Amino acid sequence: MPIIFQMQHLFFYIVLFLFFFKGLTAQAALPVLPEDFHGYNTESYVAQLEKDDGDNFPNLLQTGGIMFEIGRYFNEKYPNDEIFSEDYEDELIDKLKTFLPNEDNESLRSRLSLLRNCVRIYRVGTKVYDNYIKQRIVPKTYRKVHSKKDYDHEGEFSYIKAPEGEFNKIYNFKKFLSYSDNLDELEAIRKYEQSIAEEMSLIDKIDYMYQKIEWKKLPTYGYTQKNPLLSDLGIGEWQNGKNADARLISPDIYTEEKSKINIGLHLTTRLGFFIIANNIDDERHKPYINIEGSDNIKNYKVLYPVPLQSPVLPFVHKYFGDFIIPLEIELENPQNPLHLQANVELFTCNADMQCNVEHFNPKLELEAKGREFLPNGLENFFNMGMQTVPSDTSQEFKFNKMVVDQDENGQALRLEFKTNQRVRNFKVFVEQIDGYAQFETPLISVRDGIIYARLKQLPATSVNLIDKDFTITAELNGKTSIRLKTKAVKSSIFDSEQKSLSLGIILLAFIGGFILNFMPCVFPVLALKIMSLSRTPPRKRKNIKLALRHTISGILLGFALIILLLCIAKYLGHSLGWGMQFQNMGFLVAMTFVISLFIIILPYLNFDNLYRHTINIPINRLNYGIGLLTVMLATPCTGPYMATAVGFALSGSYIDLVLTLSALAVGMCTPYLLMLFLSKPEDLFPKSGAWLEIVQTVMALLLCATLVWFAFLIWRQTNWQVLILLLSSVVLFMFCFRFYLRLINYLGKILDAEITDKVLNRAKKIASAIMLIIFAVLIFINVHYAQKIYEEKRAINLTERLSGIDKNLILSKLAEGKSVLLEIKADWCITCQYNQLMVLTDLNLEDWRNNYNLELMTVDWTDYNKEVLDFMEKYGRKGLPFYILFTPVIRDGIVLPELFAPDDVTAMLVNSYN
Repeated sequence: MPIIFQMQHLFFYIVLFLFFFKGLTAQAALPVLPEDFHGYNTESYVAQLEKDDGDNFPNLLQTGGIMFEIGRYFNEKYPNDEIFSEDYEDELIDKLKTFLPNEDNESLRSRLSLLRNCVRIYRVGTKVYDNYIKQRIVPKTYRKVHSKKDYDHEGEFSYIKAPEGEFNKIYNFKKFLSYSDNLDELEAIRKYEQSIAEEMSLIDKIDYMYQKIEWKKLPTYGYTQKNPLLSDLGIGEWQNGKNADARLISPDIYTEEKSKINIGLHLTTRLGFFIIANNIDDERHKPYINIEGSDNIKNYKVLYPVPLQSPVLPFVHKYFGDFIIPLEIELENPQNPLHLQANVELFTCNADMQCNVEHFNPKLELEAKGREFLPNGLENFFNMGMQTVPSDTSQEFKFNKMVVDQDENGQALRLEFKTNQRVRNFKVFVEQIDGYAQFETPLISVRDGIIYARLKQLPATSVNLIDKDFTITAELNGKTSIRLKTKAVKSSIFDSEQKSLSLGIILLAFIGGFILNFMPCVFPVLALKIMSLSRTPPRKRKNIKLALRHTISGILLGFALIILLLCIAKYLGHSLGWGMQFQNMGFLVAMTFVISLFIIILPYLNFDNLYRHTINIPINRLNYGIGLLTVMLATPCTGPYMATAVGFALSGSYIDLVLTLSALAVGMCTPYLLMLFLSKPEDLFPKSGAWLEIVQTVMALLLCATLVWFAFLIWRQTNWQVLILLLSSVVLFMFCFRFYLRLINYLGKILDAEITDKVLNRAKKIASAIMLIIFAVLIFINVHYAQKIYEEKRAINLTERLSGIDKNLILSKLAEGKSVLLEIKADWCITCQYNQLMVLTDLNLEDWRNNYNLELMTVDWTDYNKEVLDFMEKYGRKGLPFYILFTPVIRDGIVLPELFAPDDVTAMLVNSYN
């Protein structure tokens, strides 16, 4: 009854409201509308009255529009209860009089009463409707269960099958699933619901049926059924092609007085076909879109999204699937509607590059404004499409340069990008602006925050790339992308990344050699030099310049020997690598004993003691020895700038090898050369004092750390038995040498006249010879045993590692959905050993294998293999270690830095499987 009563009154008031506005049409004085009133029907009708001198009557539709606009005005003007308050009655009558200027106060009060009742009923109806919508759309909130008593009731029983045609009523919701599997009971429940439905009223049945029908139709909204909550505006008609379909869409349903508006060419491709996204040749080009024939267009710009690329056809950039090509349109007159007529030409191809040209002429019309308020549901889809459009700049990474590298195989482009982000994936697309140069798949390498991309030109389209203009599109981690135009320039003579020898390589080698003096492996020897000079008596400090010259000569001699040995090894076809001597057991064992020797003589280190304990060996020879020792200890270090220079030298020609390592030698001699220019270089070395005790302790610790490092290298390449024998021999040697020093010191203090200097010198020589024999025997025993174990372990490693790169094996793993981390290492590679301990641990490998389906493939480059070297050079690398990760997403691989963290690999793997 209440609802029927309200409906009757609502109908009654609507009818009276229609008659109420008849007063608007029969006035001698024209209405004066308030300044804050906006109503199209009312304003146009008043204007018509002014034109016709009040001799005009609205039709039924105009009357309804006027009724709605004035009622809305009062409802919005007084949103609270002011419209019903007596305190506002005079104000309301004054407002109402602007619409009915010829009505008296009594008549206006009557009409105000009618207006109040209509507003009241409108608000009540709106509230009822809102509650109804909430009940239908918002899901019910169920009571939260806190304890057993909230769902268990007296009389509960365990599962009992109900008689045929009946079902058991369950109070415990936890037991419902066990009952719901019984088909007989499910049928009983269905019959029960049907019996309840028969008792429903007609209105309940209609509501029940409506709900069930609409919920069933919900999954088909936007496909076979129109979504009643979405507008059709801003959506053009599909045009069907042979291998693709096209239409125009917009996320906006009106232009709404915007000066610029976004439109999208919505494209879908058939299965097995793609759309060419770059200009391949004179006949096949990227999608051509022209809308110049449209109305109300001042200017427009086509925003091509980031394309896709295939390793099979690396020179072809692709679009496929369901995507949009956005257009940014500047309107000629924002007050007018937009009528679009597009002319689209594109090429669709299959995997065999059998292509068809297709033409579309899609249309789209957008009115300036209207009454429709529902969206068309394309905003999210359009925003996703806009995210694939590259920007001009990015905070995540920026473009550095593009240069042309030239070698015997032709020209290639080298691009460099700088980033502060962890690289998960990187894609780059290069397109010549005024030509059709084609390139192989970009080879990506990451090092020191720089992303390098190398693109080798295909022989079929070989042209001179220098000074050519290109469009570069780059995407980092699948989220951020940039697009820019740049010119390819010839690489500078100072460019250290080019493949031919340059001043940049020479400069890097020189700087690397200079820094090498302060690396941990060399610093102990440098400090020993400073300590010996500081302990030198004042009367002999004037000979420091001579000592510096001899040290420089020793360094140059050491590098000359290294260059000679490397050239011989290169000629014989052996592997070349900076630090490859660390796979030689003779070198490792000998250096271990030499370092232990320095640890013993550290407290006695000055020129007088050296002279006394070395049987009058000239000081210049000792300085030569210090220079040679410095070079030998420097060989395991790969300091800043040095890796690139040495890697280039070892993979280059004989001239490259000689010039680069010579620059390295000069760089290492530079600190000593600078001291030679000083008038009194001895002033640089402080005199002996308490500070020397601290330095001596630090040096002892550094030398011990170096000794441990050499022992570790021997153990990694042999076994525990070799390490135990070595440490035992070192302890024995140190004991014997300590006894030898005391013996020499004792012989030097004998003042007996009967014992001549000749006898003392002979005794010293015999003691030195015995010490030398002990030294040689211990080294020989350790080298012989260590080399034997090394060769046995080396043979085992060759069975577990690959000697070359099997590309087909990598592709087969990728086809299985696996990722592959390819490691190229050698027994002498110290950085490889570090990564093995810190990154490629069994725990990390097991985690990657289980969670990301990763396989580690190790290629052994201890023995020279030019194919492996050529593979590394394609990515701009020329030395070890070399790590490249292939994933189902990064099929062409990304080269990792020489030193990388486990998170770097994990980030790329997560990107591939998420």
